[in-house]
Amino acid sequence: MITAASVKKVYRKATLCIHPDKVQQKGANLQQKYIAEKVFNLLKEA
Repeated sequence: MITAASVKKVYRKATLCIHPDKVQQKGANLQQKYIAEKVFNLLKEA
């Protein structure tokens, strides 16, 4: 069963994984940074 708490937990984990600052720290190239920023913005709007 899906609960609000489980959705919130997965949402936070996803935003942390794709956060532009985190991606940059991992040594991503310019294209990866661009993609991470776009995906992060989409997640923020969700």
